[in-house]
Amino acid sequence: MAAGSAESTVMDGTTLRQAARSCVRFLQQTIDDGDTDWRAGIPGMEWSVGRVVGHIAETLLYYAADLSGGPEEIRALTVTVPDDTATPTELLAVLRAAAATLAHVVDDTEPGDRGWHPTGVLDATGFVALACDELLIHTDDAARGLGRVFWAPEPVAIAVLDRLFPDAPGCRGPADPEAWDVLRWANGRLDLPGRPRRSDWQSFLRATPTGQHHSDR
Repeated sequence: MAAGSAESTVMDGTTLRQAARSCVRFLQQTIDDGDTDWRAGIPGMEWSVGRVVGHIAETLLYYAADLSGGPEEIRALTVTVPDDTATPTELLAVLRAAAATLAHVVDDTEPGDRGWHPTGVLDATGFVALACDELLIHTDDAARGLGRVFWAPEPVAIAVLDRLFPDAPGCRGPADPEAWDVLRWANGRLDLPGRPRRSDWQSFLRATPTGQHHSDR
């Protein structure tokens, strides 16, 4: 794989919980430190810190419904987190619950189960990888809005790269960039030496362990 080996990090409920814990811990620290104006804008984005945290929670709840609902799209479902009226503590509670909900769904998923996603029909590992990417990248967005620095767990960053971005540059050699920098580059958040920032990032999802990609949507 282009990003490097992540054989010890499996895309399962445990990995999702690890990613969620790192994000929730970081965001909780900002609250504890008194950074509670989550109406602050995020550089390069139209969203506020509160909106991006609400978006993560909404996305994870959609993933839980889609994975448990099967390969057909669930159209009559709307998930909205009212970030404009909720406090940071309330938003963080919703995020924590959303991550736990998806992790429980993943834990109960059979190997042959598939769920609908706009890019195609995915297995549980695809949803976990997408959820980890959402958690890590958008927590970094929130950090930038608060003038802070967030650093993702390296094993999770490598596993997400391997699962979603097989075209990403390597991050294991002594001269290679850090996995977290590569993941942010893959999501259009920064430049890498010799590689301009992606203006329209694209996931390369692999729905099964053999690499088959089920998508006609």
